[in-house]
Amino acid sequence: MDMNNLKANKKVAEIKDGDKNIDIKVILIKFLGSFNLKNGKKITTFLVGDESGSIYCNFFDNVSNFIKEGDILFITGAYSSIFDNRIVLYQPKAGFGNVMKIGEFFLIFSLKPNISEQINLPQNNNN
Repeated sequence: MDMNNLKANKKVAEIKDGDKNIDIKVILIKFLGSFNLKNGKKITTFLVGDESGSIYCNFFDNVSNFIKEGDILFITGAYSSIFDNRIVLYQPKAGFGNVMKIGEFFLIFSLKPNISEQINLPQNNNN
């Protein structure tokens, strides 16, 4: 894939619950942990960011074996969802997108706003 043709369609601060087909360029800011699911699959969480803000991002299975803090990734086909009252960005499911390492260390990012740290409660429209 030609790196010059990679075009993001979202910035971190623009991500909302339920967004799909997100193409985004982010830097892995901080490793937040990993755990194994009952089915044996592994989920690894990083704080990722761009110049507009930061968000938690979950990576599945073996992707986490090939990425580390400081890596710059271009992710296509990602999606967002609420988990534990926080918006989380998810790596695309197999066959629906890609995670590509496109560099290391040199990407301007902002820790604020961290949209995963904002409380996201269901909205009550009965006012």
